[in-house]
Amino acid sequence: MPAATRLKPRVQDERQNAPQAQPMPVLGSPSDLPMLGKSFVRSLRARNLSPATVRIYSISVAAFMTFLDRQRMPLMLANVTREHCEEWLEELSQTQAPASVSTRFRGLKAFFDWAVDDGEIDASPLAKVKRPQEVDTPPPVHAAEDIEALLKVCRVNRKASGERAFLAARDTAILLMLFDTGVRRSELAYLTVASVDLDNNLVDVIGKGNRPRRVPIGHKVAQALDRYLRVRAQHRLAHPEQEALWLGRSGPMSDSAVDLMLRRRADEAGLQTHAHLFRHTFAHNWLAEGGQETDLMMLMGWKSREMLGRYGRSAAAERAVKAHRRLSPADRLK
Repeated sequence: MPAATRLKPRVQDERQNAPQAQPMPVLGSPSDLPMLGKSFVRSLRARNLSPATVRIYSISVAAFMTFLDRQRMPLMLANVTREHCEEWLEELSQTQAPASVSTRFRGLKAFFDWAVDDGEIDASPLAKVKRPQEVDTPPPVHAAEDIEALLKVCRVNRKASGERAFLAARDTAILLMLFDTGVRRSELAYLTVASVDLDNNLVDVIGKGNRPRRVPIGHKVAQALDRYLRVRAQHRLAHPEQEALWLGRSGPMSDSAVDLMLRRRADEAGLQTHAHLFRHTFAHNWLAEGGQETDLMMLMGWKSREMLGRYGRSAAAERAVKAHRRLSPADRLK
């Protein structure tokens, strides 16, 4: 099982909102690209894509515009060629990881595809450019020992009260839910009290594109949520109008506040983590234990099977080892 990598901590305000689209750069020469870039962002929002996706795509387009301006290349969309795009990708490959270059390509391709659909150009300059290959390395995942270490630093004496007991119950419930469901950070952060059904071990989440789905939880997660809700009821901010499930010192937790909590608990446990690492871990464990791929797609809120390959690389090697031990040709010899 791949070990979790050490990540640089990001200092963020707990009240930080969802990520915003990247502002289009002010270019030095007359150009229609910034105007079209803004129109592209509006189209992404109209499609109800997640704020994170809008931000990633807009960063790609803004970076490409800045590159063109710096190189004194054509700044009108109709004059952009395949060669301009390939030169930009080549420059990126010198300073960025393959996965980052692939992400930038995907964002720029979406922009050109939109421009074609809206009649701004006849064909995409990227139409015949292959997407840069990503290094096929399995993503890191958490071992069970890591999760146990994180839960251990949350434990307090059951007779404890006050803020320490509240944070222990809250953080334990968050950790177990991430580990047991693989939900996205934003999906977890913006849960409401009404979205939790402890009688049937179900949680209703809102995924990308505002698509709702029902996620099952195990008995230990239900128990942890039950304990947290009992402690939450005593919180000074837990009035009837407060729908948010997760409360912090000054109000409901944002998705960035969830990540800050995870990093703080990881520091206490001598680990490094972030919310998306739990998502990879859930997919890895599901597939490694023989879970059905179609079920995983439903649980994770995926519409495309492409995500199975991306998240399943770490489990594929483990499944292959288990299969060989069961089917070893040499071991079948008499």
